[in-house]
Amino acid sequence: MQVTVQGYLTFKSALGRRVVDLADHPPPTLQDLLERLQADLGSEIPGLEFGPHTAKPSRVQVLLLNGQHLAHLPGGLQTTIKEGDVLSIFPPIAGG
Repeated sequence: MQVTVQGYLTFKSALGRRVVDLADHPPPTLQDLLERLQADLGSEIPGLEFGPHTAKPSRVQVLLLNGQHLAHLPGGLQTTIKEGDVLSIFPPIAGG
């Protein structure tokens, strides 16, 4: 099963647009995908590691699965990934 991951802003150079194969995770979840990315790119994309008490990425990031924010996914990080899904990762964004 292949999933597209897209990095934006400061994550664009490390992630770009890549296809991740999750064939070894039946059925894979969003958490499985993030763990795979952390194992492969953790030093290049800070904050993909999971907080010890929250089981969520340790730094606030904007994660969109098929355009839907993580906070609005009914299963959260346990949402099952399907063939062709697109995960978009944005760095923490602040403004004022």
